[in-house]
Amino acid sequence: MALTPDAQANFYSRASEVILEAMREGDLVIEGSAFNASHNEYFAALINKVGLTLLKDVGAGLNPLAFARRTDMPLGAYIESIFVDMADPQDFPILANGGTVDPFLIKKPLVKAYYLPNKTYKQFMVTNHVTRVRSAFTSSQKLAELLASTLSGLETGAETFDFEQMKEVLARYIGDVAADTSLTQNVTEITDDLSAISFISAVKTTAKDMLYVNSKYNFGGVRRAVPNSRLKLLIRADVRANIEINLSRVYNLAPLNFEVDLIEINNWGGIFAAKTADAAAPDLYPIFEPADGSHRRNADGSFQWTETEGSTTAYNGDVFYIDPYENVLAMLVEDDFLVLAEQEREMDNVWNPRGRYTNTILTQTGVYGYIPFSNAVVFRVPPAPVPVEP
Repeated sequence: MALTPDAQANFYSRASEVILEAMREGDLVIEGSAFNASHNEYFAALINKVGLTLLKDVGAGLNPLAFARRTDMPLGAYIESIFVDMADPQDFPILANGGTVDPFLIKKPLVKAYYLPNKTYKQFMVTNHVTRVRSAFTSSQKLAELLASTLSGLETGAETFDFEQMKEVLARYIGDVAADTSLTQNVTEITDDLSAISFISAVKTTAKDMLYVNSKYNFGGVRRAVPNSRLKLLIRADVRANIEINLSRVYNLAPLNFEVDLIEINNWGGIFAAKTADAAAPDLYPIFEPADGSHRRNADGSFQWTETEGSTTAYNGDVFYIDPYENVLAMLVEDDFLVLAEQEREMDNVWNPRGRYTNTILTQTGVYGYIPFSNAVVFRVPPAPVPVEP
């Protein structure tokens, strides 16, 4: 995913203001004689302490699925989700002829548990050469700008990675529920005002049905009643634009009102590289990244791939990107359906005396997943039927 200059500039300006304000409130004064280019403890302290706080409070605003960030989880490798079912009604006994009822009868509730084991570990690095760090310590404004630009590079990378990981969780869920007619509802492609209205009706009808206790709309099959205030409609940006264009052209409507929060995303994850553009049988022709996990470039600037997973033998043919879920238009999900639990977020500075620069490294470890007891419905255009030869 490409990062636009506007997005980075937005974070940069907000972070700079926060840093300057913190320096003014703390009456932070750094004497020029205290500066040491190779072991600058002041710069390291500002990055490691102030920086982590800013990353958490300011953010780069590049992850539309940031609502999934639940809590910090410094220990353990799994998220445990527990659901306790509601108590069932029982007939009131009408006692006759001296009958009795045991008041100490134990009625245990149905309890289900689910574990999310998807753990990821990534690092992000920004380099600052000594001349830039030295000049930053000539004024509080320049120091704030250095910190903001360093944090901007780290946070934009980290948030973009989080977004891509959460989309992979959505892709896994879409695949898990593809055969369930309650969790995967078929709609028509948005081509005119009637198909747009039909889609809106399907979303609203499902949202209204979730107001009443039922077990139709979650993968765990548990009974839930969910108010619309807790629902979010994840919708492809192009789909939303298409709906608004078709409706405004006929009915001159204002922006859409689904009566739930709308969150736009660009795709549902699961995109992979293949040797052919034939999406009907993409699994026959996949190609993979090199075994070292990084794309290598050919002499003409194109990326190298491998024909076998884990191989280092380059594949230099044509590369096509297959989106297996391009027929999915939207997902109606409960606000706690997606989960991102952060396990570790630390920053370190490494001084390289040979290169005369400092590498600032953000280490991020987290657990990503979905809660099967939360309601989540996929709205898709059904795949075209495969023709049967006579």
